[in-house]
Amino acid sequence: MATLHQVWRWIGGKKLSAKLAGAARQELLMLCAGAHLLHTFLGAEVSQVATASDASGKGGAVGRADAVSSEGKQFCQALKVSPDCTVSGGILVVSLFNGIGGAFRAYDLVGVEVAGLISYDICKARRWPHASAQGDVRDITRETVFGWMLRYPHATKLHFWAGFPCVDLSVVKFGRLNLSGPQSGLFVEVLRVLELCRKVFGRRFKVLFFVENVSSMDKSALQQISCALGVTSYRVQCAEAVPISRPRFCWTNHKLEALPGVLLVDKGDFVEVIAKNEYPPIQSWLTEGCEWEPADPSTVFPKCMKAIKRRQPPPKPAGLERTPEDARGRWAADDFRYPPYQYKKQYLIWSDDKWRLLDSSERELLHGYGWGHTSLCMSASEIKRSQQDYEDLRCCLVGDSFSLYSFALFSWSACSRLCQT
Repeated sequence: MATLHQVWRWIGGKKLSAKLAGAARQELLMLCAGAHLLHTFLGAEVSQVATASDASGKGGAVGRADAVSSEGKQFCQALKVSPDCTVSGGILVVSLFNGIGGAFRAYDLVGVEVAGLISYDICKARRWPHASAQGDVRDITRETVFGWMLRYPHATKLHFWAGFPCVDLSVVKFGRLNLSGPQSGLFVEVLRVLELCRKVFGRRFKVLFFVENVSSMDKSALQQISCALGVTSYRVQCAEAVPISRPRFCWTNHKLEALPGVLLVDKGDFVEVIAKNEYPPIQSWLTEGCEWEPADPSTVFPKCMKAIKRRQPPPKPAGLERTPEDARGRWAADDFRYPPYQYKKQYLIWSDDKWRLLDSSERELLHGYGWGHTSLCMSASEIKRSQQDYEDLRCCLVGDSFSLYSFALFSWSACSRLCQT
């Protein structure tokens, strides 16, 4: 124990530094290297029998094994061989305002197995049971971040994601307050936690950040966020790969690589990312037995919004002046759930003689999340009480997310060296 001079200082000290952390790790490595000399008789023979005890202080039980079972052999074989579809990269992914897990899904799509997943969100729709899921980002302290470092000691990189609320930034909100609003103002928490990560993990530890939000924000807000993060934003639009619009800004300190077929255009306040691809077949995302046949084959669905049932229209609804009378009638018949322009006939899905808008499963597929991704957002008893509330919540969750057809570009670029090995 006399070896642990720097470790005691590191554990008990209030001020942490990269130099002190390195010295503590050196002492721990010294102990690991010398442990066999302290606790092992090197002249002992290797036993042919494996034994196990429950470590009871009053007798307990002892088990003995002379051979490995078939299940054990399969397990040992699995430890030796990594799955062909994934690569490991020592990446710890921290996602604030995680929502339905777009940040986590981005690594699944590029085939990278990360060292750990940590999410913060008040949303309960979780798809990664092995992730550490917490609640309010405002509860994160220096001790919290220090705990991340202790829990994932093998992580060599930290990828920090944050899709803070867009409510006060989106152009669809009348009288929006931008970053002065109570929800979008949580951007300050992104800056605070990011700085905590840099201080606790050390400035030499590689920390990449990916911060995203709507592209319909005011130019002043765009410039304010870019200035605070110290980078120029990228603008992505998934409508070039799937027939639905989802323009977003992404701020990152990792330079996006120009992949084959991807064009980067400097627009001054942001860099436009153009990634065109042929649309998938309609039957690959449309519910069986339904039809969508717009007059113009190049029609693109408008961006997904939250489903909010109302007794009367909101003040100054977006696009009302551009919405024909028949679409306004459908808007009212659907309890004004979405902006009126989304009820135009070219966006309608038909089943026999009944119309509807895109359902939650179709929205999931068109955003790259997979069928049924949000299906766990309610308990069975809650679903029984109201199927419509269940469907509305699932649509809301997708409406709060980003498209993986755009953001997988960022996860791939950040892991490109791993993916090429």
